[in-house]
Amino acid sequence: MLYEASGVFSTLYRNLGYHVVQVDQQLDGTDVRLLPKQYADVVGILAFPPCTHLAGSGARWWKQKGDAALLEALSCVDAVFRLVQIYRPHFWLIENPVGRLTRFIGKPAHMFHPHEYAGYLENPSVEAYSKKTCLWGHFRMPEKKPVPPLHGSMMAKLRDPETGKFYSFTSRECKNWRSRTPLGFARAFVEVNS
Repeated sequence: MLYEASGVFSTLYRNLGYHVVQVDQQLDGTDVRLLPKQYADVVGILAFPPCTHLAGSGARWWKQKGDAALLEALSCVDAVFRLVQIYRPHFWLIENPVGRLTRFIGKPAHMFHPHEYAGYLENPSVEAYSKKTCLWGHFRMPEKKPVPPLHGSMMAKLRDPETGKFYSFTSRECKNWRSRTPLGFARAFVEVNS
């Protein structure tokens, strides 16, 4: 798992008995871009590169950030492609919100909103929100179990519907919460890609 501080996917695959390597600078300082070839057989690579400089929700700051920020973001995505080329896993995925990544790696294979997979949860209303997410790679797309998007757009919220906690918009906690993989989608994905 690359760039996955939340551990949502990592936990699900570990529970199935997979040996999971979770790499994210927030966890132990390891930079995905500096990973050497070190494993013999890799079944899957799931990557969630930082979207700070790629997401369309931040488009108004792109010009101000300049090319250096874009190059930083693209180098994270490029590292994923390098690892996919090295290991040739059975399945692989790159996830990112709608934004400018399409300009550099092409149209996504699939898109989804969390509420479209909330039916995989015991309490579907927790993920009954919209946040269009793009997926690139080689994998099987799971069947949807949608619920109505009761909470509207995740992008407009600063309050976690699960815990009720409010976040400062610019805080690390808010960024991590808003970029966390929806558990409903993760469960559905793992069912068909394991």
